[in-house]
Amino acid sequence: MKEKIWMVALLVITALVSASMLAVINIKTQPIVQKNNEIKLKKCVLDVFNVPYTNENVESVFGENVDILDKNGTVYYQMNSSQTGKTSSGTGPIIAFKVRGPGFWGSISALLAVQGDRDTIEGIKFLKHEETPGLGGRIDEEWFWSQFKGKKLKPKLVKAPYKMAKTQNEFDAITGATQTSKSV
Repeated sequence: MKEKIWMVALLVITALVSASMLAVINIKTQPIVQKNNEIKLKKCVLDVFNVPYTNENVESVFGENVDILDKNGTVYYQMNSSQTGKTSSGTGPIIAFKVRGPGFWGSISALLAVQGDRDTIEGIKFLKHEETPGLGGRIDEEWFWSQFKGKKLKPKLVKAPYKMAKTQNEFDAITGATQTSKSV
């Protein structure tokens, strides 16, 4: 009987020590994780605006080129007034904002930039997803997200079979990841 009590007590002590250590590590690393997520978002914003940067100057380039706007609780990113911030057609500033929707295994979160006409995609970067690696996870590959530049949102953006997109409203789907392509 004493053996069983000692074993249970040892397990409880081990669990408490392990949980305490994990809690301390979580508290200590939380600011670092938050800063890394902020830098990742800034990189994505600069990518969809086609602004060059290096890992060393992300913060300063972002500060010099991007304004953060908050309208009714929705955050928008816009090329700041010191930059042209206009498309080649001069229709107005390029803005970027987060979009989110259901994917195959979970939600897909992306940053979408649109030109001043609010109809033409300037760029897209996927922030977070739970798609199958090697299939739906290919939305992170440059060949996939780079094809959206210049595509029209109206009347409707539609997927086409791989290498079959012909119009300004079509994009190439990922072979073997139909549901992910539909979700995008």
